[in-house]
Amino acid sequence: MNAPSRFHQALSDEHWAKAFGRQATIQNVLEFVLAHWQQLQKRPPSDMEFRQSEPHITKYFGLSLKKSARANGIFGFFVPEHVVADIDEVRQVLESRGRTDITFLSDRIDPPLEFVLEFKKMKAQTGANASRLAYCRDGMSRFVDAVYARDEEVGFMVALVASEDDLPGVIDGLKRAIQQPDMTRLLRSITNPKGKTTLTTNDLAFDACDFETRHARDHKGQKDVVLGHIALAHQPRTA
Repeated sequence: MNAPSRFHQALSDEHWAKAFGRQATIQNVLEFVLAHWQQLQKRPPSDMEFRQSEPHITKYFGLSLKKSARANGIFGFFVPEHVVADIDEVRQVLESRGRTDITFLSDRIDPPLEFVLEFKKMKAQTGANASRLAYCRDGMSRFVDAVYARDEEVGFMVALVASEDDLPGVIDGLKRAIQQPDMTRLLRSITNPKGKTTLTTNDLAFDACDFETRHARDHKGQKDVVLGHIALAHQPRTA
């Protein structure tokens, strides 16, 4: 029997499989995140309007998630602007420093679960190429280089879109950008051996995602990472 491909080895090791409720917990948390976003958009606070800066939006959203989590059956902690870094104990310095937009920390899973939600505002037309580039180089690459999710095998990119009308175009544009040859090299993308693509849209590890990608991290001495991609709109679709 052939050994499983690198693509299918992600999230399949003993550490992941033995953690009771790990995958289900992530799915539950993601569903809460999406539902809470939709609830807030019914009467959006000023700090969460699309015109605001990304840090304004994510800080308010992260604190709102934290406040509402337990009442919605989510047992764990949302931490906005969570500081992360690796410690070089020989040189006694911090390296691979960063600040996540929102981090979720479990309190009822052994081993504990931690995963990052990294947000990027996306332009639908003017500035679309620049926003897609930032999504890949300033967002996804932080997971690939183990600045984020250093000790985890999963993370999430969240695209913020002005209107639901823009969602299909933004998602399609991201898919094209991620699959460009120079970007697949930069992101060390792992190809699905069946479809010869770096994207997964069916049989997702997490159903709340629009699509998923897998990335090699052996250059950082870390396990490969699965990235889930989610798009959220600020305004409902026009009639």
